[in-house]
Amino acid sequence: MALSALSTLSCSVSPGFGGLGRHFEELIELTRALRGGDFEYRCPQPDAADVAAGLARPVTAVLGGGRFLLFTPLRWNYAWTTYAAGRTFDVAVARSINGRRDGLMGFSGQSLASFRRARAAGYAALGLLSPTCHVDHVMAQQRVAMAQYPVDKGWINSATRRRALREYDLADVIFVSSQHQRATFLAGGVPDTKLVTVPLASHPRFRRREAVPSGATFEIAYVGRFDLAKGLPVLLDAFRAAAEPSWRLTLQGEFCTRRIRRYLQQRVAGDARIQLVPAGDPLPVLQRSHVFVHPSYDDGFGYGPIEAMAVGVPVIVTDQTGMKERITEGVDGFVVPAGDVDALAEQLRAVASGVGATS
Repeated sequence: MALSALSTLSCSVSPGFGGLGRHFEELIELTRALRGGDFEYRCPQPDAADVAAGLARPVTAVLGGGRFLLFTPLRWNYAWTTYAAGRTFDVAVARSINGRRDGLMGFSGQSLASFRRARAAGYAALGLLSPTCHVDHVMAQQRVAMAQYPVDKGWINSATRRRALREYDLADVIFVSSQHQRATFLAGGVPDTKLVTVPLASHPRFRRREAVPSGATFEIAYVGRFDLAKGLPVLLDAFRAAAEPSWRLTLQGEFCTRRIRRYLQQRVAGDARIQLVPAGDPLPVLQRSHVFVHPSYDDGFGYGPIEAMAVGVPVIVTDQTGMKERITEGVDGFVVPAGDVDALAEQLRAVASGVGATS
């Protein structure tokens, strides 16, 4: 079954909002190209012009999108707040299904109720978009990260796992974005015939810069979520092991938990070479960088490094991310083992030496 068979798309974030929103934006663009005006997408804040044209419908998560957890001890639990956000949006989408269309596409973790409702309503096909690897692989890599750095807990729990496995079973097709991701689904028992690879790309505004930045400093960048699974402790340890006085490290993103906030703030305190930057437009950070590091323990793809490559910034990614497939080793990037501080430190030294940034 192809993406063209799915006439209704849904996502808990609006097009273009963060990595998930960019993923959704690409799917909308592709569906528009395949089906013209014969489709509809649902999200919290769709484009006003698309709403006016009948191509989009706003959907607001029930129970405030899980904000009721703010009044319980679970408000500090990243895994449960993530679960609640996905489930409350899913219920809202299910309630909005009141007519038959060709097929429904939803994102993993936020599609179980809507899939069930669509099936009962006679939808011909159900497509699941998984932005992550198979849930069992994600949980396994989460355990690896927590064993190496017991400073925080992961974003996924057993409740999310159970929902994801049910979604896998209900879906007629599961869309993935890399061969790495596909391999984890095959290892998880999902048949190859159920998997369809849809390659992803950076937004066109990420254009190649005119020249590599000059100056006395060697600029390293990370852009993405601030959580344990992204491997930030590995990057900090590698930076401390390898960095010269002229090196600079910029970490741009949003804290996912209080624990990771405290950990990162303590780690960078007193080191003027490291800067924490709030989430925002990554383009200015990328344009002044000499290398982009994506030290994740697990990622189905990774928009950060693909955006960096589009700007002309060499990247260092791990062997546990789909981005490793986009790298031409030594030309536009390098692949290191996930969690390997020494390997990352050595690669940073090599890149710095190549741009004349060692002293």
